[in-house]
Amino acid sequence: MKVLFITGILLVSVIIIYGETRGQDNGRREMTTAIAITALTAALAILLVFFPDMPGPTELIAFLFSSMGMK
Repeated sequence: MKVLFITGILLVSVIIIYGETRGQDNGRREMTTAIAITALTAALAILLVFFPDMPGPTELIAFLFSSMGMK
């Protein structure tokens, strides 16, 4: 079942990258940025498939600011 989820995530990522780079005269820097962000997001989604109880970004922010006495 996890293989189907991973295949779906990768398929959607390829479609997004294709749509971002197709037919536009974007610079190399913009294409690299779009591909990097999409790849990072796909990697995080795949990690969530394997580790669904992984803490989210709000828990990291709460941990960082808890040392300042803010709750």
